[in-house]
Amino acid sequence: MSFFFKDCNNGCLEECMGEAGSNPVMGTLKAKDLIITPATILKEKPDPNTVVFGTVFTDHMLTIEWSSEFGWEKPHIKPFQNLSLHPASSALHYAVELFEGMKAFRDVDNKIRLFRPNLNMDRMHRSALRATLPGFDKEELMECILQLVKLDQEWVPYSTSASLYIRPTLIGTEPSLGVKKPTKAMIFVILSPVGSYFSKKTLNPVSLWANPKFVRAWKGGTGDCKMGGNYGSSLFAQCEAVENGCQQVLWLHGEDNQITEVGTMNLFLYWINEDGEEELATPPLDGIILPGVTRQSILDLARKWGEFKVSERYLTMGDLTTALEQNRVKEMFGSGTACIVCPISDILYKGETLHIPSVENGTKLATRILDKLTDIQIQLVGPKTRVRLMGSAVGMTSMEEEFIVGNIPTFGYGKFWTLDSLESSTRSRREHVGREKNKQTVVIDPGGGVALWEMLGVLRDVAPSTDARLKEIAEMRPESMQIGRKLEKRKGTARKKKRVARIVSQPPSPAPSSRPTVSLATPPFSSLSGHQFWEDPPPPPPG
Repeated sequence: MSFFFKDCNNGCLEECMGEAGSNPVMGTLKAKDLIITPATILKEKPDPNTVVFGTVFTDHMLTIEWSSEFGWEKPHIKPFQNLSLHPASSALHYAVELFEGMKAFRDVDNKIRLFRPNLNMDRMHRSALRATLPGFDKEELMECILQLVKLDQEWVPYSTSASLYIRPTLIGTEPSLGVKKPTKAMIFVILSPVGSYFSKKTLNPVSLWANPKFVRAWKGGTGDCKMGGNYGSSLFAQCEAVENGCQQVLWLHGEDNQITEVGTMNLFLYWINEDGEEELATPPLDGIILPGVTRQSILDLARKWGEFKVSERYLTMGDLTTALEQNRVKEMFGSGTACIVCPISDILYKGETLHIPSVENGTKLATRILDKLTDIQIQLVGPKTRVRLMGSAVGMTSMEEEFIVGNIPTFGYGKFWTLDSLESSTRSRREHVGREKNKQTVVIDPGGGVALWEMLGVLRDVAPSTDARLKEIAEMRPESMQIGRKLEKRKGTARKKKRVARIVSQPPSPAPSSRPTVSLATPPFSSLSGHQFWEDPPPPPPG
């Protein structure tokens, strides 16, 4: 069997075989051979709201060794540990390596899901062939990764704004200083919990530094592969951008200064094009653009909406400056796994600052894309409300959590709900659901005589799809809380006048029978090519 990658010029399929390429035989990588050695000492889980990206790792990792003599050895999940490499390993000297990045999410029904992981496996395999590293069975590797996530599932944050970052890596371990195709290699996968990219849950725009002196990729190179060398060589330009007061690099290419990528992100321009059409445009996959999973998802979404033209076309700095002069630019943003979308506010180009009116236009499209993709990732469908629980009034000074729930009527924006209003919500849910807006933020402060424990119970009943963390708090055992209660007789009925609750211990881990399931993909999609759009899951049954 042969494997193929896209030719960077005309999209035809070119066979990658022989000494110059990777051995097309997949070897013996089989998930059924997986060996699991559980860690005996488990680490403390971090707060997903404060953890710094990529600095904390889970209890386990996956490693799979390969050699040209024996093929793939048995995959092994083991306690997280340092790797042992020969000092002459080709990955250390000649950057014979590649990596991927994807996320696992805990959805509103407490299931753990991976977002379109088959696209990551496709890209990882293409990168392996380009780097002369061994091919592998993508489905078998994905199953091994799935087992790793299952083992470390308690590291998937109980949050709709945080996730578990998955980093598969394939390196050449050839113990020789010769520049040649490696005869030894290793796949390893590590996991890291990450919080929200935007700390205040708002889209913070970035400024860009554009200098044609620096080039990220070129035709015939490896710009369309996720290789470490592409990132390491970009650091000098990134430092120059910071020195010039900007946050990221806008990568240009060619004599006409084509716009290609933003830092480590793909780029989108939402504008009125030269023909007067409303258009969302992004550079084409011509060999210098990384085929991002988020990029493809945005294109799929926009094409499904059918509200404006969607194009993969070349864009130059000349096109952009002319459009800015004619007030035709609506938004400009980057896209990637880490942030989903990131608006752009300014570009420093040839000593002049070009202002992009993304914020002035409300970042409407970027926000819409962010909300839609986030909802798909956590399986939130139908009417929805964002509920923020403030704990300061009940002694939980460090607790401020946001939950996303469905089927709660909107009584207003930013109101402090009381227990009575929640009970009223229960009674009038059907009357209000038709008038419910698409999304609101409601702040719940369990003060002023409101019982936190009971309030959360009511909220849970109103919204059966409530975030798992909210369920967890609502169902906490009395011994896990300090409760003071005053009862007052009113009209012959014992009425709870005041209840103050404070969490004093971590909630217990779910029983084995109630452990969440892990799913390979958030929504169903039928094609490994990633070109078919995935469908939203069906709405939950009534009641």
